[in-house]
Amino acid sequence: MNFGELKDDLIALINRKDLTPARAGRFINRAVDRLERNVRLPFMERLVEYTITDSPDIDLPTDFLELANLYVDDVELEQVDMRRFLTWTKYGLTPKVFVKIRGQYKFRPEPAEGTVVSLHYYGAEDRMVTDADENMWAQAAEDAVLYGAAELAADFYEDERLSRFADKSAECAAELTAQGISDAFAGPMSVAPAAANEEY
Repeated sequence: MNFGELKDDLIALINRKDLTPARAGRFINRAVDRLERNVRLPFMERLVEYTITDSPDIDLPTDFLELANLYVDDVELEQVDMRRFLTWTKYGLTPKVFVKIRGQYKFRPEPAEGTVVSLHYYGAEDRMVTDADENMWAQAAEDAVLYGAAELAADFYEDERLSRFADKSAECAAELTAQGISDAFAGPMSVAPAAANEEY
């Protein structure tokens, strides 16, 4: 479903003459923003590889929402607070820990030039602007977008159907969350055996 179709459906659902297509579009994009803050689905996953050159730090992508994993040479790095980060030396063979400072990740030890850092993260979809635009939220979760936008519109207009739209919006979001969890654990899984000297 494209942006224009979503706006038409929202206008029909709210059924108010003063709900213009432009305002309907704002409610829809705000609903998508809220979903991206609260729901994690497979289509949001991204993988970017950085090859270290002049700077030992990496800049986060502009669509970055939340970290999934960060690793070097197939070894996952640990995110720590600044106090722990500063106890680590800058010098070493490969990074072990990192911190996020504004739009960057910084590492200790600092990665050598040529090191490949892999960033697995959840990213935002492109914002819908024209009526023909369509992103993955509009394709895979149109009911969640529509009822989220209807909730926002009902709140704006002090519509008596607010609680019904809010309940439906929450139900759609919960279904998406359950789907994301199910997808994450789909397929065969195994549990590593405990080491002989491992403490419990």
